[in-house]
Amino acid sequence: MFIISCYFDEQKSIIGETINSIRKFHPKEKIIICDSDSPDKSYAQKYISNYVEFFDAKNKRRPIGALLETYKKYPNEPYYVLIHDSCSLVSSIQNFIDRDEELISFFQTTRTISTIPSDKREVYFNWMEKLFSKLSYELKLNFKEDESHSLVVGCMGIYKKSLLEKFIKNGVYESMESHSFYDSCWAERAIGYIAKIEGIDLKKSCVEEGDALSMWYDMPTGSLPYIKKICFGR
Repeated sequence: MFIISCYFDEQKSIIGETINSIRKFHPKEKIIICDSDSPDKSYAQKYISNYVEFFDAKNKRRPIGALLETYKKYPNEPYYVLIHDSCSLVSSIQNFIDRDEELISFFQTTRTISTIPSDKREVYFNWMEKLFSKLSYELKLNFKEDESHSLVVGCMGIYKKSLLEKFIKNGVYESMESHSFYDSCWAERAIGYIAKIEGIDLKKSCVEEGDALSMWYDMPTGSLPYIKKICFGR
């Protein structure tokens, strides 16, 4: 299943291209548009079909919320591919879907702390401490300096059902707060940290090989092997 996280904005969303690219390279896949509480949901009528379903989840937790809400509604898929409405596929990612890892990120970087503006770092630290105080996962004391793990850019990637079952068991569904732009930045880091705890090395488990920052300006061009991503800073 492909999950398209969508807060529709006619000037910024390329959801038609997103859907067409999935249909081109993965024609048998089910596609769910998980709406992130868009003010006008009429856009969806253009895309609903036998292979595209609109899920009016009233999701207020951005991409990670789209993943969690869709999994709760459709808990029996073997994997869930989370993609933004500002993304499209350049080629098939089937080889990655077929791999055994519980999470394969579209893009990753280990610069989890140094990429945070200095005036926002305490905000991030407090957010992480609050989240992990509610989870069964352990937050190590050195997490404020730890750049040994990766963040999952946009939380986008291929999530196996087994990992999402662990998310639910450990309290991620109830506890994850991702309501603002910066919250979504913290969520990228939290998912990467949980991946580390689960033994997933995202430097190896990644669709676009290498550090995301080194390919940032190539993302919107369609020149990367697998993923086109337009960064609007929403």
